[in-house]
Amino acid sequence: MYLLQLILEIDSNFMLESSTPYQVMAGKKATPRPTPTHSELMINVSHILAKKMEMVSLKQPQIPYIINTTARRTKNIDMIKNDLIYGVSKPVYWYDSISILYELDTRQFLEISQGNVLTEIGKKSYEDANWKKSSL
Repeated sequence: MYLLQLILEIDSNFMLESSTPYQVMAGKKATPRPTPTHSELMINVSHILAKKMEMVSLKQPQIPYIINTTARRTKNIDMIKNDLIYGVSKPVYWYDSISILYELDTRQFLEISQGNVLTEIGKKSYEDANWKKSSL
């Protein structure tokens, strides 16, 4: 079993603080607009995440983590933190990550997110695997 992606839930105050393209309406309500995720245009968000991550203590994972920005597996906490921080401002290698998991005999995939990018890539690439999608 491998952990492909960790999703961080952040509040609207953080999004406002990070200067991402969110439109503020009625005080604290934020309405998402298209964001240039996984690009250098989000480097300010990565810098804020780096400061926030200083307050987070991660434990040594029991299963390998697949790094989104390099498509390599690791249990190294510093590498995992770096991926979580800079994954929003660097290109991600989802196809390569899925391919590594498949090569390691993973056949059960569950995507937990608002989108379905991984599921669609996976279904087209590895039809014999079991792909499930769950919303947040």
